[in-house]
Amino acid sequence: MKVPKFLLTIEHFMGFVLFAYLGAFPIINEVPSSDVAQHQSLSRDLAHGVFPSLSSAALYYGVEVYLAIPQFLFPNANPFVITRLAMALLVLISPLIVYLCAKEIFQDAWKGKMVALVYAVSGFIWFEEV
Repeated sequence: MKVPKFLLTIEHFMGFVLFAYLGAFPIINEVPSSDVAQHQSLSRDLAHGVFPSLSSAALYYGVEVYLAIPQFLFPNANPFVITRLAMALLVLISPLIVYLCAKEIFQDAWKGKMVALVYAVSGFIWFEEV
């Protein structure tokens, strides 16, 4: 599979912005929202083998399982750091996944690139809220 240069440019840009964001806003030991607290609590439970029942937000369950994996691998690490790094990795990988899916759906590489670009740019609007 050959990754288009355009998509690599998007990935580099997102990596730069993410690096700048993580450097500008250090991790504090406070939970800024109830969503973050819920995700950290559920992912910590999953990492310790406690499986909560599925809530109405079943898609979040996938995110919590994803966040539980690094907490399982590094049980003594700060959950704020682990959660933040795991989400940063997901942010960097997701445009490639979106591109590949859109390219298959539309059967057109150009449309896949445009969908990945819109996805990558729109994420910065709500990134601070998550």
